[in-house]
Amino acid sequence: NDDTLPNREIFGYTWKEAIKTSAFWFLTIATALRISIHGAIFVHMIPILVWKGISPESAAWYVGLLALTGVPVILIVGKLSDKFGRPKMLAFCYSASALSLILVNLSDNSIYLLLSLMLLVGSEAGSGLNWSLVGDLFGRKNYGVIRGLLGPFYNAALVITPVAAGYIYDVTNSYEIVLYIGSAIFVGSSVAFLYVGILSKKLKTQ
Repeated sequence: NDDTLPNREIFGYTWKEAIKTSAFWFLTIATALRISIHGAIFVHMIPILVWKGISPESAAWYVGLLALTGVPVILIVGKLSDKFGRPKMLAFCYSASALSLILVNLSDNSIYLLLSLMLLVGSEAGSGLNWSLVGDLFGRKNYGVIRGLLGPFYNAALVITPVAAGYIYDVTNSYEIVLYIGSAIFVGSSVAFLYVGILSKKLKTQ
């Protein structure tokens, strides 16, 4: 009934209603995947750059430049998400991040490496969109509780992946496997966000 839609959008789902939807669980998967790799890569960012032949001092500048670039990109991506939808923009951001990790792996000079790294700004920009999507899907009334329910899943993943990345490096003396696996997981996150967008259309009719 169309008359009930405004109330659903304004007041939102209860947490019990939210966890009964497929959208919640695919959002949980997408969020856990993207945070797990974002955390692992940023914990190991300077060691990865040093492994690629960049001095620790220059690596720190690279990370600072990445953070600075993220400021306008976050604003632009947020504006675009209002037009194109947050699931599509999240998929775009994490596809760009996946490409970044592949290019970082393949880069053979400092300029190419820096440009490759800049694509990783999508991972920073996507964070805010992820949390906005919670409100888009389930409304504002119980936003805090529903967002909080995601926490145990992505925090568990975030504990494992940085340690696993360090272990892989210790065993192989290389971050190559870490970057390729990270790229694949970012792609998985992108696909999951796209599917959440499809499921969101069903939520609007409930």
